[in-house]
Amino acid sequence: MDPARAAREERRRRRRGVYLFAEQLTKHKKLCSWCTASAALLVATVPAVVPEARAAWGAWRNR
Repeated sequence: MDPARAAREERRRRRRGVYLFAEQLTKHKKLCSWCTASAALLVATVPAVVPEARAAWGAWRNR
């Protein structure tokens, strides 16, 4: 998978994690420890992907 696609996938996962966490608070009025940990880990993966995505974007633009 190319880095730009991986970055898009991670961004989608991060948004989904934040959405599910917010849904816990607003709809269910409860916090699930597994769901909260999962959402936190999804958000934490983003900084690992950003440098690689930037490099891929720069390489793609300079073709």
